[in-house]
Amino acid sequence: MEKRGLLSSRLVPPQPNERGRERRYFQIEPAAVAQLQEAKRALVRLWHELEGLDEA
Repeated sequence: MEKRGLLSSRLVPPQPNERGRERRYFQIEPAAVAQLQEAKRALVRLWHELEGLDEA
C-alpha cells in the first residue's frame, strides 16, 4: 500500500529505557481516505438498493 501511495510509514528506534526492535508507525494518506469514502458510498448505495427489494 505504500508503493501505491495509500500509506506512509516511519521507523522509530526504541527509547533509551526500552529494549527491542525499532517500531514502524503507519499513516493513512489522503488518497486512501478518498478510496475508503468512495467504497463506503458504493456500499451504502448497494444497501439501499437491497432494502428496496423487500418493498417490491
